[in-house]
Amino acid sequence: MEPFSTIPKEVKSDVNDRWVASRFNILSHEENGDLYICNTYTGAFLRVPQPHANKIKNVLRSGCDELDDTAKVLANYGFLIKSNVDEFKRARILHEIKGISGLSPAF
Repeated sequence: MEPFSTIPKEVKSDVNDRWVASRFNILSHEENGDLYICNTYTGAFLRVPQPHANKIKNVLRSGCDELDDTAKVLANYGFLIKSNVDEFKRARILHEIKGISGLSPAF
């Protein structure tokens, strides 16, 4: 193993360049209609008020080809990613980097 690893950039693909929901998203629906979204990869946490919750859920469920203002916010926090991104590979490399640098939490 090399002493340094880098998180790979997006691989260009002609097949499908859509924006899709990250596999690391966790959604929680509140009784008042609010939606909470957490991304365990980026650590992002977002509260979506009830009037906007359905739109956000639809974007995450369906994905999109272009980013409107709402989708840009989701992408900036890692809730939406390009469909050709290998999130498992990125997570593995991140864990390797933390292990090498000694930044792993001590238990």
